[in-house]
Amino acid sequence: MSDLIKLTPIFHEKIWGGRQLETVFGYDIPEGPIGECWAISAHPNGDCQIAEGPYAGHTLSWLWAEHRELFGNCEGKEFPLLIKILDAKDDLSIQIHPNDEYAAEHENGSLVRAGLRARCHDHRRPACQGPRRGRTDDRGRPLGRDAQRAADSQG
Repeated sequence: MSDLIKLTPIFHEKIWGGRQLETVFGYDIPEGPIGECWAISAHPNGDCQIAEGPYAGHTLSWLWAEHRELFGNCEGKEFPLLIKILDAKDDLSIQIHPNDEYAAEHENGSLVRAGLRARCHDHRRPACQGPRRGRTDDRGRPLGRDAQRAADSQG
């Protein structure tokens, strides 16, 4: 199969959310302050449905469990990726995420969040801001050259 798998995103209302997922990104979102779009998710609190094609109506977690060949036969019990787009009306507090051991014991086995986070804002700030040179991911590991180049190109 060489076609893209199109997913229906999951939207989460947050007290700090806004409406830019609708006005900027064009999503048809529910009423209220929507703070998170889970664009690619097989998480139990928001498992994206496959929108079209031969697997339409199934969830991403089902596809991961039943058709691992579509994912290069990657190993792992749970789908290893959660892509979110955030819309925060105001600045949010800094969050510190636990390590794998703590998360396994206290967060229902959730995987630790790691990697590049880009912030997309309104007209008052640069379009996207990623990490600056010398930055690390959530686990204290230096970002790779590609992530550094992406950050450099964003200013």
